[in-house]
Amino acid sequence: GGVRLTGDPHPSKGRVEIYHNGTWGTVCPDSLGDAEAQVVCMELGYAGGKASIVNTVRSKDDVRIWMDDVHCTGLESRLQNCSSNGWDAQTCHLSQDVVITCDDMEGQLRLAGGNNTHEGRVEIYHRGEWGTVCDDRWTLREAIVVCQQLGYPTAITYHYDAYYGRGVGPVWMHNVRCTKGQSRLEDCLHGGWGRHFCFHSKDVGVECANNIEGGVRLTGAFLPRQGYVEIYHNGEWRTVCGDGWGYQEAQVVCKELGYIGANTNNLGFRNRQGTMRLWMKDVQCTGHESGLQECSYNGWDVQNCDDSHDATVSCDSGRTLRLVGGDGLTEGRVEIYHNGLWGTICDNNWNSRNAHVVCRALGYRTSIKHNVKEVYGHGTGQIWMDNVNCTGQETQLDSCSFPAWGQIVCNHRDVVGVQCEPHSNQMRLTGGNGDTDGRIEIFYFGEWQSICSDSWDIRDAKVVCYQLGYSTAINSSSKAIYGQGLRRLQIDNITCTGTETELLSCPSTRWNLTNNCHHSEDVGVQCNDTEGQLRLMGGRDINEGRVEIYHSGEWGTVCHDIWTIGEAMVVCKQLGYSVAIKFHRKSFYGQGVGQIWMDNVRCKKKHSRLEDCRHLGWGEHNCHHSEDVGVECGKTIFINPCYCIVTNVLLYGTFGVCQ
Repeated sequence: GGVRLTGDPHPSKGRVEIYHNGTWGTVCPDSLGDAEAQVVCMELGYAGGKASIVNTVRSKDDVRIWMDDVHCTGLESRLQNCSSNGWDAQTCHLSQDVVITCDDMEGQLRLAGGNNTHEGRVEIYHRGEWGTVCDDRWTLREAIVVCQQLGYPTAITYHYDAYYGRGVGPVWMHNVRCTKGQSRLEDCLHGGWGRHFCFHSKDVGVECANNIEGGVRLTGAFLPRQGYVEIYHNGEWRTVCGDGWGYQEAQVVCKELGYIGANTNNLGFRNRQGTMRLWMKDVQCTGHESGLQECSYNGWDVQNCDDSHDATVSCDSGRTLRLVGGDGLTEGRVEIYHNGLWGTICDNNWNSRNAHVVCRALGYRTSIKHNVKEVYGHGTGQIWMDNVNCTGQETQLDSCSFPAWGQIVCNHRDVVGVQCEPHSNQMRLTGGNGDTDGRIEIFYFGEWQSICSDSWDIRDAKVVCYQLGYSTAINSSSKAIYGQGLRRLQIDNITCTGTETELLSCPSTRWNLTNNCHHSEDVGVQCNDTEGQLRLMGGRDINEGRVEIYHSGEWGTVCHDIWTIGEAMVVCKQLGYSVAIKFHRKSFYGQGVGQIWMDNVRCKKKHSRLEDCRHLGWGEHNCHHSEDVGVECGKTIFINPCYCIVTNVLLYGTFGVCQ
């Protein structure tokens, strides 16, 4: 079901092919359009794409056609999920040829994990994947390049040691050195893509100057969405006097910052250490203004408000949707919060676009299933929405068109449910000594939250490690040994079997706010790091196949450039075999997918692991998967002090007999 683009030197452009039944084949271009291109490109890690007709038409005899009459909505996560005539189509006429061009986001930046849009962990997009930047040799000069590339005037400060939390996936850049004339971080000198000696505990972060006249920010709080209110005026940030400050004023500030509103607690004025000049006093808002400076106030440059009266707010991140009655956080009956009450949604005209908006609003990648009637229970009380009609681009369900709140023509037997597909990076380990251990946190409803230890055991820990890309869990802890979190996840009594691929798929007896736990019970895990491990794929037997190596949480292949029997010997000996019989170039065992991790590999006799051999650098290559290397190892496995002929004893994941 994997896809690739071929026939063009640029990896983001070409004819689409799909892998099925051990063979790559084409997709009939007669029905391919922009919606299908969007799905293909997003599956390949791009932001989107377009389809265009070309003059060159291939003969049907030259290609294997796997799919015909493909029709996508544009919201599917994989091409194979779109409707089609089934595999091995024979009705394609090849009356035209279509080239797909994906939106290449190479070198784009984003800030993640911050309390607002202008601060966070620096992440850069390279080879179809977001990755982080190591803080070695990082200075304000590099931070300024980041902020200016993102459209901000400059950087205020930068942060070391994963200040905004640890990222996931590759650490793309290390030892970055920018000069004054550079406008993009990717153009700065660095140690090579993926070449580093860093852990995610060294991810760098920046805070950019959001110096827009009348802009507001929150400062001085340890929790997200809270803090002292400051406003930018005349080139300077100053605080706001708390005299007369109340809920309506807090509402305006929170909405200006992108939240749905203010919480009714933690408002008003508080004591603040030190002194800071104030801009505004006696602020009076109706609650409907788009910015704080539109409210009435007693002029700029306040002189008669002491430090103890600084205004503060606590904003609401906006949990207006929830899924109820499912086996995990990713599925359930859809309920929406309105007018102080949770209510359900009628299934009239419900479709995949509506479900997509629900899942995206909850922080998931997209929807897998929609209109799952009665599977998650009928619900009770109010039915809020009916005949919902979304375009698929909305960020919240109540932004879609529908008749009116509570105007419905159905009953609770007709309410909708969805199943969502989570992002791959919704979990992290924090507070540990490296990337492989720490307190478990899940990114849920816009913030990182910890997990209660009730019913937690090694089986749950194994699922966490699998999801993070490790082979298994070594240890599970339940006494907050990696420190206490700030936010409690609304999940308790998780009961995994140990075979699930994601924690959110495990059953739980409670998916609501847990009141019987304290952060002293936050769970942690220690995972087994598979960095540098090898496997052989696509062979007829366990001792032969395409060479794949594990790096930065992902399996990838090795290019055959200058590959010899010497490198094959290192591979076989690392896997426990005594010798390499032969090696193969040109994807003899089939083409891999994902990363090509190594190229121009040169090993010496002293090397016992392939990762220690000299090569161009992780992810640095000029190859396609058609150049993936393979090896065939001798079946005799050496284990001191005996040899094993592979037939009956479990060894390296294979059964053999010791002779």
